[in-house]
Amino acid sequence: MPKIKVHFCGLINGDFFDEDFDIGPHETLGDLEKRITTRYAHKINKDYKSKEGLLNHKLVRVGNASGKRLDDLNIDVSSLKEIWFVVPFAGG
Repeated sequence: MPKIKVHFCGLINGDFFDEDFDIGPHETLGDLEKRITTRYAHKINKDYKSKEGLLNHKLVRVGNASGKRLDDLNIDVSSLKEIWFVVPFAGG
């Protein structure tokens, strides 16, 4: 099964680390966010979560390896090799 390298920058306990996730065919950003928010449920600040239980994209920036911002939860991320979840220190 293909893997995607997820870079966490400040999202979980304010730490910076990378983790590989198995990625299924046609997996969306929303699917990946559900897995992340489930796995790290108690380690993600409640302000960083939306009412739906996913990530609050006003506070958490999501992007691909080239720096393109990803906001559409329906975007297929199965072809990406890496993705970033960043909480900017000084706001937007």
